[in-house]
Amino acid sequence: MRLRKKMVEKPEVMIIPMIDIMFFLVVFFMLAVVGTSALHVVPVQLPVISQGQSAKDEVYVITLRQNHRLYVEDQPITLRDLSKKLSEHPKVSIVLRANKDVSYSEVMQVLDRLRQEGISRVGLGVEQRQR
Repeated sequence: MRLRKKMVEKPEVMIIPMIDIMFFLVVFFMLAVVGTSALHVVPVQLPVISQGQSAKDEVYVITLRQNHRLYVEDQPITLRDLSKKLSEHPKVSIVLRANKDVSYSEVMQVLDRLRQEGISRVGLGVEQRQR
């Protein structure tokens, strides 16, 4: 009587799923680095809060420093030029980072200009209080 030989499968390493995971991780870390570096272009002392939310959409970061110095991202800009820039992008979200020593009236001037340009999605940049 003749016995059948069992076919033994050789183990294989599936490399395609590993390549997919590595590609995903590379893209994730690239986006994480770009997202965190955009908010720290001009040094400013932000006020501190105990709780808050972070911005998740595409945003312009407007920084207001002492003596009416205004920046969009890291570029100095005047309030008049800010209006021109915002009129080109009416659906953008704004994060306003005002130094804690800037007067309330200066912050309100910028917020009023944003409202005049139809920008309704505005957030204030703050630092979270350490516990």
